[in-house]
Amino acid sequence: MAKLKGHMGWPITGDKSIEFWQDPIAFTNRKMEEYRCRVFVTRCLNRPTVFCCSWTGCQQLLKDQHASIEMGYKLLFHRVLGDNILFEGGDEGLRIASVVHSLFGPQVLPVVEPLVDRTIIKHFSSLDKKSADGGMLVYTAFKAYATELSLELFMGLDPDDNEDLFSRISGLATAHWHGMITVPVKLSVPVLGPSTFNKAMEAQDKLLAIIKEKLDHCPEGSVLHQFKHAGFKDRKEVEQHLLLFVSAVIPKAFAAFFTSFLHAISGPEKACLRERARESDDFLDCIQTEVERLWPPFLGGRRNVLKDIVLDGYKIPKGHIVVYISRAAHRDPAKFLEPEAFKPQRWLNKSHAERRATVMMYGVGPRSCVGHELVRRMITMVCRYLVHNYDWEFLTDDHLQYKWLPVSRPKEAPPAIFTAR
Repeated sequence: MAKLKGHMGWPITGDKSIEFWQDPIAFTNRKMEEYRCRVFVTRCLNRPTVFCCSWTGCQQLLKDQHASIEMGYKLLFHRVLGDNILFEGGDEGLRIASVVHSLFGPQVLPVVEPLVDRTIIKHFSSLDKKSADGGMLVYTAFKAYATELSLELFMGLDPDDNEDLFSRISGLATAHWHGMITVPVKLSVPVLGPSTFNKAMEAQDKLLAIIKEKLDHCPEGSVLHQFKHAGFKDRKEVEQHLLLFVSAVIPKAFAAFFTSFLHAISGPEKACLRERARESDDFLDCIQTEVERLWPPFLGGRRNVLKDIVLDGYKIPKGHIVVYISRAAHRDPAKFLEPEAFKPQRWLNKSHAERRATVMMYGVGPRSCVGHELVRRMITMVCRYLVHNYDWEFLTDDHLQYKWLPVSRPKEAPPAIFTAR
Protein backbone atom coordinates (compact mmCIF):
# COMPACT_ATOMS: atom_id res chain seq x y z
CA MET A 1 0.00 0.00 0.00
CA ALA A 2 1.53 3.31 -1.09
CA LYS A 3 2.05 6.26 1.22
CA LEU A 4 -0.01 9.36 0.45
CA LYS A 5 1.98 12.05 -1.29
CA GLY A 6 1.61 15.73 -0.44
CA HIS A 7 1.71 17.92 2.64
CA MET A 8 -1.05 18.66 5.13
CA GLY A 9 0.73 21.78 6.36
CA TRP A 10 0.07 23.59 9.61
CA PRO A 11 -3.47 24.44 10.71
CA ILE A 12 -4.67 27.77 9.29
CA THR A 13 -1.30 28.87 7.86
CA GLY A 14 -0.99 25.76 5.68
CA ASP A 15 -4.57 25.86 4.44
CA LYS A 16 -5.05 25.78 0.64
CA SER A 17 -8.78 26.56 0.50
CA ILE A 18 -8.44 29.96 -1.17
CA GLU A 19 -5.91 28.67 -3.67
CA PHE A 20 -8.26 25.81 -4.61
CA TRP A 21 -11.35 28.02 -4.76
CA GLN A 22 -9.69 30.58 -7.04
CA ASP A 23 -8.85 28.01 -9.73
CA PRO A 24 -9.59 24.37 -8.82
CA ILE A 25 -8.45 23.01 -12.19
CA ALA A 26 -5.08 24.79 -12.09
CA PHE A 27 -4.67 23.77 -8.43
CA THR A 28 -5.27 20.05 -8.99
CA ASN A 29 -3.24 19.96 -12.22
CA ARG A 30 -0.31 21.66 -10.50
CA LYS A 31 -0.40 19.26 -7.54
CA MET A 32 -0.70 16.18 -9.77
CA GLU A 33 2.34 17.33 -11.72
CA GLU A 34 4.28 18.18 -8.55
CA TYR A 35 3.62 14.80 -6.88
CA ARG A 36 3.42 12.74 -10.11
CA CYS A 37 0.31 11.20 -8.68
CA ARG A 38 -3.47 11.59 -9.03
CA VAL A 39 -4.19 11.06 -5.31
CA PHE A 40 -2.58 13.51 -2.89
CA VAL A 41 -3.13 15.12 0.51
CA THR A 42 -3.25 18.79 1.48
CA ARG A 43 -5.28 20.96 3.86
CA CYS A 44 -8.60 22.60 2.95
CA LEU A 45 -11.11 24.28 5.27
CA ASN A 46 -8.48 23.55 7.91
CA ARG A 47 -9.03 19.77 7.57
CA PRO A 48 -6.62 17.12 6.22
CA THR A 49 -8.00 16.69 2.71
CA VAL A 50 -7.20 14.05 0.12
CA PHE A 51 -7.82 14.99 -3.50
CA CYS A 52 -8.76 12.00 -5.63
CA CYS A 53 -8.28 12.66 -9.35
CA SER A 54 -7.88 9.10 -10.58
CA TRP A 55 -10.72 7.27 -12.31
CA THR A 56 -10.14 4.09 -10.32
CA GLY A 57 -9.99 5.97 -7.02
CA CYS A 58 -13.24 7.86 -7.70
CA GLN A 59 -15.02 4.65 -8.68
CA GLN A 60 -13.84 2.93 -5.50
CA LEU A 61 -14.87 5.87 -3.35
CA LEU A 62 -18.40 6.12 -4.72
CA LYS A 63 -19.19 2.43 -5.28
CA ASP A 64 -17.11 0.23 -2.98
CA GLN A 65 -16.46 2.49 0.03
CA HIS A 66 -19.90 4.06 0.47
CA ALA A 67 -20.38 2.36 3.86
CA SER A 68 -17.15 3.93 5.18
CA ILE A 69 -17.87 7.53 4.15
CA GLU A 70 -20.61 10.13 4.48
CA MET A 71 -21.65 13.13 2.45
CA GLY A 72 -19.40 16.09 3.12
CA TYR A 73 -21.50 19.11 2.16
CA LYS A 74 -23.10 20.02 5.48
CA LEU A 75 -20.37 22.45 6.52
CA LEU A 76 -20.63 24.26 3.19
CA PHE A 77 -24.32 24.47 2.30
CA HIS A 78 -26.57 23.32 5.14
CA ARG A 79 -27.53 26.77 6.38
CA VAL A 80 -28.69 27.76 2.91
CA LEU A 81 -30.41 24.53 1.84
CA GLY A 82 -31.59 23.06 5.16
CA ASP A 83 -32.05 19.36 5.90
CA ASN A 84 -32.18 17.27 2.74
CA ILE A 85 -30.66 14.33 0.91
CA LEU A 86 -27.38 16.17 0.30
CA PHE A 87 -26.47 16.10 3.97
CA GLU A 88 -27.73 12.76 5.27
CA GLY A 89 -25.61 9.61 5.46
CA GLY A 90 -26.00 6.01 6.53
CA ASP A 91 -29.43 4.41 6.68
CA GLU A 92 -31.14 7.80 6.87
CA GLY A 93 -29.49 8.92 3.65
CA LEU A 94 -30.46 5.69 1.90
CA ARG A 95 -34.06 6.06 3.16
CA ILE A 96 -34.37 9.54 1.69
CA ALA A 97 -32.63 8.47 -1.53
CA SER A 98 -35.18 5.67 -1.94
CA VAL A 99 -38.07 8.11 -1.50
CA VAL A 100 -36.66 10.65 -3.95
CA HIS A 101 -35.70 8.01 -6.52
CA SER A 102 -39.31 6.79 -6.47
CA LEU A 103 -40.49 10.25 -7.48
CA PHE A 104 -38.58 10.17 -10.76
CA GLY A 105 -39.74 6.83 -12.10
CA PRO A 106 -41.92 6.04 -15.15
CA GLN A 107 -45.05 7.38 -13.42
CA VAL A 108 -43.90 10.99 -13.96
CA LEU A 109 -43.31 10.64 -17.72
CA PRO A 110 -46.92 11.59 -18.64
CA VAL A 111 -46.30 14.87 -16.79
CA VAL A 112 -42.68 15.50 -17.73
CA GLU A 113 -42.47 14.68 -21.43
CA PRO A 114 -45.34 16.95 -22.60
CA LEU A 115 -43.91 19.75 -20.43
CA VAL A 116 -40.43 19.33 -21.94
CA ASP A 117 -41.88 19.24 -25.48
CA ARG A 118 -43.93 22.38 -24.86
CA THR A 119 -41.07 24.37 -23.33
CA ILE A 120 -38.71 23.27 -26.12
CA ILE A 121 -41.06 24.69 -28.74
CA LYS A 122 -41.59 27.85 -26.73
CA HIS A 123 -37.90 28.59 -26.21
CA PHE A 124 -36.16 27.04 -29.22
CA SER A 125 -38.51 27.04 -32.22
CA SER A 126 -37.11 30.34 -33.54
CA LEU A 127 -33.44 30.31 -32.52
CA ASP A 128 -32.50 31.39 -36.04
CA LYS A 129 -34.51 34.59 -35.66
CA LYS A 130 -33.40 35.23 -32.07
CA SER A 131 -29.74 34.92 -33.05
CA ALA A 132 -29.91 36.77 -36.38
CA ASP A 133 -28.87 40.15 -34.98
CA GLY A 134 -25.40 39.66 -33.54
CA GLY A 135 -25.91 36.18 -32.12
CA MET A 136 -27.69 34.77 -29.06
CA LEU A 137 -26.10 34.34 -25.63
CA VAL A 138 -26.35 30.58 -25.35
CA TYR A 139 -25.80 30.09 -21.62
CA THR A 140 -28.26 32.85 -20.75
CA ALA A 141 -30.94 31.46 -23.07
CA PHE A 142 -30.64 27.90 -21.79
CA LYS A 143 -30.61 29.00 -18.17
CA ALA A 144 -33.92 30.80 -18.79
CA TYR A 145 -35.31 27.63 -20.37
CA ALA A 146 -34.14 25.42 -17.48
CA THR A 147 -35.49 27.86 -14.88
CA GLU A 148 -38.94 27.77 -16.44
CA LEU A 149 -38.84 23.98 -16.75
CA SER A 150 -37.75 23.56 -13.12
CA LEU A 151 -40.32 25.94 -11.64
CA GLU A 152 -43.19 24.54 -13.68
CA LEU A 153 -42.21 20.95 -12.89
CA PHE A 154 -41.65 21.36 -9.15
CA MET A 155 -43.91 24.32 -8.36
CA GLY A 156 -46.62 23.96 -10.99
CA LEU A 157 -45.86 27.53 -12.05
CA ASP A 158 -46.47 28.50 -15.69
CA PRO A 159 -45.02 31.97 -16.37
CA ASP A 160 -47.64 32.56 -19.05
CA ASP A 161 -50.34 32.28 -16.37
CA ASN A 162 -48.63 34.34 -13.67
CA GLU A 163 -45.64 36.26 -14.94
CA ASP A 164 -45.27 38.39 -11.79
CA LEU A 165 -45.11 35.40 -9.45
CA PHE A 166 -42.72 33.59 -11.79
CA SER A 167 -40.37 36.60 -11.86
CA ARG A 168 -40.59 36.93 -8.10
CA ILE A 169 -39.69 33.28 -7.48
CA SER A 170 -36.88 33.41 -10.05
CA GLY A 171 -35.44 36.43 -8.27
CA LEU A 172 -35.72 34.73 -4.88
CA ALA A 173 -34.00 31.60 -6.24
CA THR A 174 -31.13 33.73 -7.53
CA ALA A 175 -30.77 35.56 -4.20
CA HIS A 176 -30.88 32.20 -2.44
CA TRP A 177 -28.15 30.89 -4.77
CA HIS A 178 -25.86 33.77 -3.84
CA GLY A 179 -25.87 32.46 -0.28
CA MET A 180 -24.05 29.36 -1.53
CA ILE A 181 -21.15 31.35 -2.93
CA THR A 182 -20.59 33.85 -0.15
CA VAL A 183 -19.33 33.84 3.43
CA PRO A 184 -22.13 32.38 5.64
CA VAL A 185 -22.42 35.32 8.05
CA LYS A 186 -25.71 37.07 8.79
CA LEU A 187 -25.17 40.75 9.43
CA SER A 188 -26.50 44.13 8.44
CA VAL A 189 -24.28 47.17 8.01
CA PRO A 190 -25.78 50.68 8.31
CA VAL A 191 -25.98 52.42 4.92
CA LEU A 192 -24.76 49.28 3.09
CA GLY A 193 -27.71 47.20 4.26
CA PRO A 194 -27.92 43.42 4.83
CA SER A 195 -25.14 41.08 3.70
CA THR A 196 -25.52 38.80 0.68
CA PHE A 197 -25.88 35.83 3.01
CA ASN A 198 -28.54 37.67 5.00
CA LYS A 199 -30.47 38.28 1.78
CA ALA A 200 -30.10 34.60 0.88
CA MET A 201 -31.62 33.51 4.18
CA GLU A 202 -34.50 35.96 3.72
CA ALA A 203 -35.03 34.54 0.22
CA GLN A 204 -35.03 31.02 1.68
CA ASP A 205 -37.83 31.95 4.10
CA LYS A 206 -39.90 33.49 1.32
CA LEU A 207 -39.37 30.50 -1.00
CA LEU A 208 -40.43 28.09 1.75
CA ALA A 209 -43.57 30.14 2.37
CA ILE A 210 -44.49 29.90 -1.34
CA ILE A 211 -43.71 26.16 -1.37
CA LYS A 212 -46.02 25.64 1.60
CA GLU A 213 -48.83 27.52 -0.14
CA LYS A 214 -48.30 25.55 -3.36
CA LEU A 215 -48.41 22.24 -1.48
CA ASP A 216 -51.71 23.22 0.12
CA HIS A 217 -53.34 23.68 -3.28
CA CYS A 218 -51.54 21.23 -5.58
CA PRO A 219 -53.71 19.35 -8.11
CA GLU A 220 -53.84 15.57 -8.00
CA GLY A 221 -51.37 13.96 -10.41
CA SER A 222 -48.96 16.89 -10.37
CA VAL A 223 -45.32 16.46 -9.34
CA LEU A 224 -46.10 18.55 -6.26
CA HIS A 225 -48.87 16.13 -5.35
CA GLN A 226 -46.51 13.18 -5.84
CA PHE A 227 -43.92 14.83 -3.58
CA LYS A 228 -46.58 15.34 -0.95
CA HIS A 229 -47.48 11.64 -0.89
CA ALA A 230 -44.09 10.09 -1.69
CA GLY A 231 -43.33 8.82 1.79
CA PHE A 232 -41.21 11.57 3.32
CA LYS A 233 -41.30 11.37 7.12
CA ASP A 234 -43.13 14.68 7.52
CA ARG A 235 -44.28 17.83 5.74
CA LYS A 236 -41.09 19.74 6.58
CA GLU A 237 -38.99 17.11 4.80
CA VAL A 238 -41.16 17.53 1.70
CA GLU A 239 -40.70 21.30 1.80
CA GLN A 240 -36.94 21.14 2.26
CA HIS A 241 -36.53 18.87 -0.76
CA LEU A 242 -38.68 21.07 -2.93
CA LEU A 243 -36.47 23.98 -1.87
CA LEU A 244 -33.47 22.03 -3.15
CA PHE A 245 -35.12 21.25 -6.49
CA VAL A 246 -36.26 24.82 -7.19
CA SER A 247 -32.86 26.31 -6.30
CA ALA A 248 -30.92 28.06 -9.04
CA VAL A 249 -28.28 25.32 -8.99
CA ILE A 250 -30.27 23.06 -11.32
CA PRO A 251 -30.87 25.61 -14.12
CA LYS A 252 -27.20 26.61 -13.99
CA ALA A 253 -26.10 22.97 -14.34
CA PHE A 254 -28.49 22.42 -17.27
CA ALA A 255 -27.32 25.60 -18.97
CA ALA A 256 -23.65 24.68 -18.50
CA PHE A 257 -24.20 21.26 -20.08
CA PHE A 258 -26.12 22.60 -23.09
CA THR A 259 -23.53 25.33 -23.66
CA SER A 260 -20.74 22.73 -23.68
CA PHE A 261 -22.76 20.41 -25.92
CA LEU A 262 -23.44 23.12 -28.49
CA HIS A 263 -19.86 24.41 -28.40
CA ALA A 264 -18.38 20.93 -28.83
CA ILE A 265 -20.14 20.30 -32.17
CA SER A 266 -20.47 23.84 -33.52
CA GLY A 267 -19.36 25.26 -36.83
CA PRO A 268 -18.85 23.81 -40.33
CA GLU A 269 -15.89 21.66 -39.24
CA LYS A 270 -18.21 19.68 -36.93
CA ALA A 271 -21.07 19.38 -39.44
CA CYS A 272 -20.32 15.68 -39.92
CA LEU A 273 -20.86 15.03 -36.19
CA ARG A 274 -24.21 16.83 -36.22
CA GLU A 275 -25.26 14.86 -39.30
CA ARG A 276 -24.36 11.54 -37.68
CA ALA A 277 -26.37 12.59 -34.60
CA ARG A 278 -29.40 13.24 -36.85
CA GLU A 279 -29.05 9.80 -38.38
CA SER A 280 -28.45 7.88 -35.17
CA ASP A 281 -29.78 8.38 -31.65
CA ASP A 282 -26.96 6.14 -30.47
CA PHE A 283 -24.34 8.50 -31.88
CA LEU A 284 -26.17 11.43 -30.30
CA ASP A 285 -25.82 9.54 -27.02
CA CYS A 286 -22.09 9.13 -27.72
CA ILE A 287 -21.77 12.91 -28.13
CA GLN A 288 -23.67 13.56 -24.91
CA THR A 289 -21.52 11.04 -23.04
CA GLU A 290 -18.32 12.65 -24.31
CA VAL A 291 -19.55 16.10 -23.26
CA GLU A 292 -20.39 14.66 -19.84
CA ARG A 293 -16.86 13.25 -19.64
CA LEU A 294 -14.98 16.40 -20.57
CA TRP A 295 -17.23 19.14 -19.15
CA PRO A 296 -19.37 17.85 -16.25
CA PRO A 297 -21.43 20.68 -14.72
CA PHE A 298 -20.27 19.63 -11.26
CA LEU A 299 -16.52 19.45 -10.75
CA GLY A 300 -16.77 16.60 -8.24
CA GLY A 301 -17.83 16.14 -4.64
CA ARG A 302 -16.79 15.93 -1.00
CA ARG A 303 -16.93 13.05 1.48
CA ASN A 304 -16.08 12.60 5.16
CA VAL A 305 -14.08 9.44 5.92
CA LEU A 306 -15.65 7.55 8.85
CA LYS A 307 -13.10 4.73 8.95
CA ASP A 308 -9.87 3.93 7.12
CA ILE A 309 -10.32 3.28 3.40
CA VAL A 310 -8.07 2.53 0.43
CA LEU A 311 -8.35 4.48 -2.82
CA ASP A 312 -6.27 3.45 -5.82
CA GLY A 313 -3.71 1.83 -3.53
CA TYR A 314 -3.46 4.71 -1.01
CA LYS A 315 -4.66 4.42 2.58
CA ILE A 316 -6.94 7.29 3.64
CA PRO A 317 -7.18 7.60 7.45
CA LYS A 318 -10.40 8.03 9.36
CA GLY A 319 -11.20 11.70 9.97
CA HIS A 320 -9.82 12.91 6.64
CA ILE A 321 -11.89 14.57 3.94
CA VAL A 322 -11.86 13.24 0.38
CA VAL A 323 -12.53 15.68 -2.44
CA TYR A 324 -13.05 13.71 -5.63
CA ILE A 325 -12.57 15.56 -8.91
CA SER A 326 -14.62 13.69 -11.49
CA ARG A 327 -13.51 16.10 -14.23
CA ALA A 328 -9.89 15.05 -13.63
CA ALA A 329 -10.87 11.38 -13.31
CA HIS A 330 -12.55 11.61 -16.72
CA ARG A 331 -9.20 12.74 -18.16
CA ASP A 332 -7.14 10.03 -16.48
CA PRO A 333 -4.76 8.58 -19.12
CA ALA A 334 -4.78 5.27 -17.25
CA LYS A 335 -8.43 4.91 -18.29
CA PHE A 336 -8.91 6.96 -21.46
CA LEU A 337 -6.83 7.08 -24.64
CA GLU A 338 -6.22 10.68 -25.75
CA PRO A 339 -8.03 11.85 -22.61
CA GLU A 340 -8.06 15.55 -23.55
CA ALA A 341 -9.51 14.95 -27.03
CA PHE A 342 -13.21 15.26 -27.85
CA LYS A 343 -13.90 11.88 -29.50
CA PRO A 344 -17.54 10.75 -29.34
CA GLN A 345 -16.64 7.67 -31.35
CA ARG A 346 -14.77 6.25 -28.35
CA TRP A 347 -18.20 5.18 -27.01
CA LEU A 348 -19.52 3.45 -30.12
CA ASN A 349 -18.70 -0.08 -29.00
CA LYS A 350 -19.88 0.50 -25.45
CA SER A 351 -23.37 -0.31 -24.22
CA HIS A 352 -25.46 2.44 -22.63
CA ALA A 353 -24.92 0.77 -19.26
CA GLU A 354 -21.12 0.83 -19.75
CA ARG A 355 -21.22 4.50 -20.71
CA ARG A 356 -23.22 5.45 -17.61
CA ALA A 357 -20.94 3.42 -15.33
CA THR A 358 -17.76 4.93 -16.81
CA VAL A 359 -18.70 8.62 -16.77
CA MET A 360 -19.50 10.05 -13.35
CA MET A 361 -21.38 13.22 -14.21
CA TYR A 362 -24.33 11.88 -12.20
CA GLY A 363 -22.14 9.98 -9.77
CA VAL A 364 -22.12 6.20 -9.41
CA GLY A 365 -23.09 3.84 -6.63
CA PRO A 366 -25.91 4.05 -4.07
CA ARG A 367 -25.65 7.83 -3.64
CA SER A 368 -25.64 8.74 -7.31
CA CYS A 369 -27.80 11.63 -8.49
CA VAL A 370 -31.47 10.97 -7.80
CA GLY A 371 -33.53 10.97 -10.95
CA HIS A 372 -30.50 10.85 -13.23
CA GLU A 373 -32.26 8.65 -15.81
CA LEU A 374 -35.15 11.11 -16.07
CA VAL A 375 -32.80 14.11 -16.19
CA ARG A 376 -30.81 12.55 -18.99
CA ARG A 377 -33.99 11.75 -20.89
CA MET A 378 -35.03 15.41 -20.65
CA ILE A 379 -31.58 16.55 -21.81
CA THR A 380 -31.69 14.13 -24.74
CA MET A 381 -35.05 15.53 -25.87
CA VAL A 382 -33.51 19.01 -26.10
CA CYS A 383 -30.30 17.82 -27.80
CA ARG A 384 -32.27 15.82 -30.36
CA TYR A 385 -34.47 18.81 -31.16
CA LEU A 386 -31.45 21.06 -31.63
CA VAL A 387 -29.50 18.78 -33.99
CA HIS A 388 -32.59 17.96 -36.08
CA ASN A 389 -33.70 21.56 -36.50
CA TYR A 390 -30.53 23.67 -36.60
CA ASP A 391 -26.95 24.14 -37.54
CA TRP A 392 -25.02 26.66 -35.44
CA GLU A 393 -21.73 28.42 -35.07
CA PHE A 394 -20.22 30.34 -32.16
CA LEU A 395 -18.96 33.82 -32.88
CA THR A 396 -15.66 33.19 -31.11
CA ASP A 397 -13.15 30.44 -31.76
CA ASP A 398 -11.85 30.57 -28.20
CA HIS A 399 -12.13 27.59 -25.89
CA LEU A 400 -14.78 28.18 -23.27
CA GLN A 401 -13.39 29.44 -19.98
CA TYR A 402 -15.33 28.26 -16.93
CA LYS A 403 -16.02 29.22 -13.38
CA TRP A 404 -16.11 25.91 -11.58
CA LEU A 405 -17.54 26.25 -8.07
CA PRO A 406 -20.04 25.38 -6.80
CA VAL A 407 -21.37 24.60 -10.30
CA SER A 408 -19.60 25.19 -13.58
CA ARG A 409 -20.66 28.02 -15.86
CA PRO A 410 -18.88 30.02 -18.58
CA LYS A 411 -16.99 33.10 -17.41
CA GLU A 412 -18.53 34.92 -20.36
CA ALA A 413 -21.84 33.93 -21.97
CA PRO A 414 -20.75 32.96 -25.51
CA PRO A 415 -22.87 34.14 -28.46
CA ALA A 416 -23.86 31.82 -31.31
CA ILE A 417 -25.79 32.07 -34.56
CA PHE A 418 -28.34 29.37 -35.41
CA THR A 419 -29.47 28.49 -38.92
CA ALA A 420 -32.73 26.60 -39.43
CA ARG A 421 -32.55 23.40 -41.43
